[in-house]
Formats: sequence, C-alpha cells, structure tokens
Amino acid sequence: FGKTFEDYVCDILKRMFPDLSQAPNKRINCNIIGKDQDKQEFEVDVCLNDITEVVFFETKTGFIREDKILSDDEELFLNHLREKYVQSIHGNKAIGQLARVVKALASRKWLGENQEFSKAKKVYPVIVAHDALLSAPGYGEFFASEFLRLLAPDSSTPNGQFLMGNLEVALPIIITIDDLENLETS
Repeated sequence: FGKTFEDYVCDILKRMFPDLSQAPNKRINCNIIGKDQDKQEFEVDVCLNDITEVVFFETKTGFIREDKILSDDEELFLNHLREKYVQSIHGNKAIGQLARVVKALASRKWLGENQEFSKAKKVYPVIVAHDALLSAPGYGEFFASEFLRLLAPDSSTPNGQFLMGNLEVALPIIITIDDLENLETS
C-alpha cells in the first residue's frame, strides 16, 4: 500500500505542476536516490524543483494507534509518534528522512544525480500523510522540534527559517492526502 500511495501522491503533484519546458531536469521527480555524507543511500519520494527553491516530499501511510492516543502516559504516545514518523530501530522515517536529505544537500556532498540541486537556496520539507489525525493541532510543533533536533541547523533567521551553510530551511509541513486532493482541485 505504501508504494501505491507514494505513486498516487506523485501523480497528483505531476498534474498540479506540469513540466512544460524542454529542460533536461523535470520539475517533479519521484523516487530520487542519493547518498549522504556517510555514503549511505537514501530515497526522496517526490521532489518539486524550482531551481532555487526545492520541496522534498515524504509520503507516509502509517496510522497512529488509538491505544497510544488514549494512554495516560504522554511519553508512550510521543515515543509511538517518533517510531512511526521520526526514527525507529529500522532507520529514519518521514521527519528523519527529510532531515537527512536536507543535511546532505546543505553539506554540498549531494546535489542530485545531475547536479539539479546545485542552485538551491531554500528547502521546504513536506510530509504527505494518509492518517487524517495528523491534521490536528499540536503535531506540527512536535514534528518541527524533532526535525530541528535531527537537523541541528547553524542558526535561525528573523522570518522563522533556519540556516544550514548557505541553505535556508523551512520547518516541515504536514499535510494529509485529503488536503493534497483538495489543493489539486482548487
């Protein structure tokens, strides 16, 4: 289901941002493979590349378990969120993946297969989630703090963005698939 959901999101974004140019680098690219500073491979689910501004999308189909939400133990719930959307014993998840990609780009060790991100000055990390519960208040702040913890930016800017080298990084945006479908038709 995860791969099908990823393909569905990619198709929506391709319709929203059609590539009308003859440029060799497409505006929307899916399943981009890269390597971080430690030569470890990673994959970007979808990327919207507008040369100086880049949007990296991670798609997630996991659901927050109801028994974790209803627990009196706040830390149990937060650890469940981290395991589903940040990091688990199996590796990085959505927020962790986005932080890893941004760090690789900021270090200039990875600029895309064809150097297509070499002129990037600003990055917007986005999670497209299947779970509608992630649109509730509070999740954005939690994921932003986890993202910043993993990213360890050099400094912040007056507009609420963060700097990593010469790269300006926005806080992660969390949207549900319902939101994306509504944006497509608006």
